[in-house]
Amino acid sequence: MWIGIGGGLLTAMLMMYRVRGALIFGILIVSIVSWPRGTPVTTFPNTATGDSAFEFFKQVVTFHPIRHVLAAQDWNVSQAGSPHAAQFILTLFTFLYVDILDLTGTLYSMARFCGAIDEDTQDFEGSTVAYLVDALGITFGSLFGSPPVTAFVESGAGISEGGMTGLTACVTGICFFVSIFFAPIFASIPSWATGCTLILVGAMMARAVTDINWCYMGDSVPAFLTLAIMPFTFSIAYGLITYVLSFPLIYAH
Repeated sequence: MWIGIGGGLLTAMLMMYRVRGALIFGILIVSIVSWPRGTPVTTFPNTATGDSAFEFFKQVVTFHPIRHVLAAQDWNVSQAGSPHAAQFILTLFTFLYVDILDLTGTLYSMARFCGAIDEDTQDFEGSTVAYLVDALGITFGSLFGSPPVTAFVESGAGISEGGMTGLTACVTGICFFVSIFFAPIFASIPSWATGCTLILVGAMMARAVTDINWCYMGDSVPAFLTLAIMPFTFSIAYGLITYVLSFPLIYAH
């Protein structure tokens, strides 16, 4: 925890002096400090899990065939009234609304963060295409058994460095492709190296709360509930659901 806090303070100082790549430098420094074994802050403790992770880390460059990551698909939900069909429908709709709400919150917060929101329409250019691309990413990602291929708040780190165009996304995609072959290194970056970086990104995004009309309870209460629910539930979706439910209830009275 302390090495992560120290890395976060160092990153904040670099950002104050407008050093390009400050976020990357902070993550890299904390990771390098955490990689050697036999130290109190090592990410490879002398345990079975630590030994296994260190053996993977020492490979540096590796690649395995696609057969190891393809998901086993089971579409046997044709029997009407079967518990499998009910579970499938429940899971489908649950993930559907969670992804829509998560994506909506992420896209519009990132668009507002980089100044792409049209103040008249409260929308951003290409929003429809962004939703379609995310839908395709989610679909193909699930077929390959990978984690959700969707937009993440971590994009704020790139925006803070000045990446606000489609070219940024293309470069990021190329970097992700290259990182496939250096999985041992990137998989060994400890969580405390990236945690403070995300906190700094959140601090930069928090300036958007100044646009909320805090003098009017109809706006301030739903907004406050949304801001409070998101970190306590670890979900953007729950925060948006809270806003959707509280906003009409307060205005109804």
